[in-house]
Amino acid sequence: MSIKHMLLEKDGVMPQSPNETRCNSHCDCVKSFVTNDHRYREIAIEHAQDFDPNKELHVVPNILNQLHKETCISETVEICLDQLSSDVLEPYRHHFKKIFQQAI
Repeated sequence: MSIKHMLLEKDGVMPQSPNETRCNSHCDCVKSFVTNDHRYREIAIEHAQDFDPNKELHVVPNILNQLHKETCISETVEICLDQLSSDVLEPYRHHFKKIFQQAI
């Protein structure tokens, strides 16, 4: 279950990301974070056993380190495809696949 679904179950609001096209987007980002702050804490407590920050937070830097070493596009694609099948990235797989498809 994604954080989005967990927030909606707790009557939270959709998190807003700041962008350059809307002048109020940074304010909306802060407002959504403040509104959801206690919900994020509840979710973190309820799912503490499901989340290993050390495991999840090291995946992306490891991918980037591998990509910095590689110079061939085929090796880069292979690394990305391997990481997309990682269980750690499962909650984010759809997002990464979308970006990967746009890049190709």
